[in-house]
Amino acid sequence: MARTCSHKKGYLLQFIIEKSASSCVNSILYPQRKEDNIMKTKVHKLISTALLGMALCSQSLPAWAGYANGPSSVSIQGDVAAGYLRGARDSADNTQFIQCGVHDSVVNCNARNQQGNYWHCSSDDPRLRDAVKAMTDSSYLSIRRNGSTCTELIITNASRNLR
Repeated sequence: MARTCSHKKGYLLQFIIEKSASSCVNSILYPQRKEDNIMKTKVHKLISTALLGMALCSQSLPAWAGYANGPSSVSIQGDVAAGYLRGARDSADNTQFIQCGVHDSVVNCNARNQQGNYWHCSSDDPRLRDAVKAMTDSSYLSIRRNGSTCTELIITNASRNLR
């Protein structure tokens, strides 16, 4: 069975018997207004736009998660120089660096450690020239020399080398 109530504007509201009479009175005294729906729609659009903007911006930001090598320094021990390109670049001092490059088909590798010790080698070995092409900012270099001639260049590229 259903109970009905109406108000001055002639609207007919129908309620199931279990509903109280107060819900009928509330619907008459506080009818849902069109302005409420407009405001809700504007708020929903604003929230949706903000969430979409955050989602799109987060794709361009780097993810600072995963394993990363800690602070490192350039190591020079006899005929071997080694270090992380990024670690040397981000070091607190202005002394350390490690690098390899090709100029006129000759590979030149240089390094300087935190103590200021300088290390150098060069080679025209085509295998070393090819290896230099594989370097990125995430590279770890291990360079071996015999006298002033580079004999071995080991390059390790890894995400853990990034900071």
